[in-house]
Amino acid sequence: MLYIETLRAVCKPARQEPLQVVTLLNYPGEVFTEKHCKGWAMMGPGRLIETTWINVSRAPRILGYYAFDQVNFPDDIGGCRPTLETLRTLAAKVFEPYGPMIRQLEVAPRRIAVLSSEASRLYNKSPGLLGYPNYQPYHFYTVLAMAHLNADVVFDETIERYGLDAYDVLVLPKCDVLTKTVYEQVLAFQKRGGMVIADQYLGPSLSEAMRFDFDFTYRQKVSANAIATGKIYLGAGQDDHIIPGKSEMTAVKGVTARQDQLIMESHAARLRKELKGKVEPDVWCDRHDVLINVLEKHGVRYLVVFNDKRTHDERTGPFKGIMEKLESQTVTIHVRRGKETPVAYDLVKQERLDLKQTAEVLTVPVELGELGGTIVALGPAEIARVTVAAPKRMMRNHRYALRIRLVDARRDTVRGLQPLRVVIKNPGGKKTEYSRYGCASNGNYVFDLLPALNDPLGVWTMEVTDLTAGRSVTQRFEVVDNPSGKYH
Repeated sequence: MLYIETLRAVCKPARQEPLQVVTLLNYPGEVFTEKHCKGWAMMGPGRLIETTWINVSRAPRILGYYAFDQVNFPDDIGGCRPTLETLRTLAAKVFEPYGPMIRQLEVAPRRIAVLSSEASRLYNKSPGLLGYPNYQPYHFYTVLAMAHLNADVVFDETIERYGLDAYDVLVLPKCDVLTKTVYEQVLAFQKRGGMVIADQYLGPSLSEAMRFDFDFTYRQKVSANAIATGKIYLGAGQDDHIIPGKSEMTAVKGVTARQDQLIMESHAARLRKELKGKVEPDVWCDRHDVLINVLEKHGVRYLVVFNDKRTHDERTGPFKGIMEKLESQTVTIHVRRGKETPVAYDLVKQERLDLKQTAEVLTVPVELGELGGTIVALGPAEIARVTVAAPKRMMRNHRYALRIRLVDARRDTVRGLQPLRVVIKNPGGKKTEYSRYGCASNGNYVFDLLPALNDPLGVWTMEVTDLTAGRSVTQRFEVVDNPSGKYH
């Protein structure tokens, strides 16, 4: 998640769109010992699902996957064809139906910022953690996410140029030094009531900062090689050009993936406990193996909820360096109440959820099954009906505007975004290329239909399904020839 947020932060000032990429590869020795797999290894289906939902939860406009072709793996162990099949399933069940909506959503404003300090990378004295230099906040950011405290990434220059007025909390992981300008901005932030959270490596004096001494230095030892042989590549996780058998190695005591998960969950629990009453999430779960991000549009919130409950699978499990198999679970999500009492829908299941409420908090059950995640829409009203306005007769080679509306019980259009499936069949019952997935905005969706010169004459059928509540409507229209013989 830190990588995506870093890209978003880089692109934000110029209003650019980041290319979010899922890298499907593991370094040699990470998930298999080199005795079993000498080269790179592809991630398994469960982790593909989770990393995909991490990306979806950031409302990408474009999403890519990076991997070698099957022929580039030395054997069937390194490659994983089920992973590619899982990607095909996600494309059919998530990207196609919900892509038009996801591309229009926006990440909800956050009150927490995490500083990724280049000054601290250049002049650091603290021990380097797993990953490239700019990955140093990664581990603390992961704990924040597990505690459901979603945060923006900011840089030294972000604070210098724009200040911190948009935030109430600033997190300073691995900040050995701060530039003079940033330091003065942080002091001013504290003076106006802003809260600073830091780790044991904070160099500058910030007397009111709340510190945590989480130890993440062990995380480079979470590898199959380290567990089996007590050795890892000195540049493991940092150098893309590791050469098995030639790159320098160092002796370590291995840590299993399950131990890592338990340690990180204990850090998240401690963070939530010590921040209680000081920094509280707006949306959260009582479990740390569930991750949530909040998107929005037209005043409607969309909770992307995805599963992080993992165990070992048959492929990589014996080596204990990673837990790649997702385990289904049903969880309870808590949402801090706003002025309205919303209606909750699970978009993947296309059904209304049982929403319970107290004076301050809404709770909703969410099932995380085979697909690993879902999108929960918190709309202001129930979608009662889908209507279509379209001519009953259409001439070939003429363009017609078809209008779809989604309305509540009072026949007012519903607010927010509503994903749609439109299936148009010719008189022979064959699905045509005019079929599509689309997305209504505030209950309205308009698209053009232009019957081709060679389209069959007769009665056509159009079925429109709302992919939020599962409402549908069927409309028939007749395609006729132009009696004048003239075409436009």
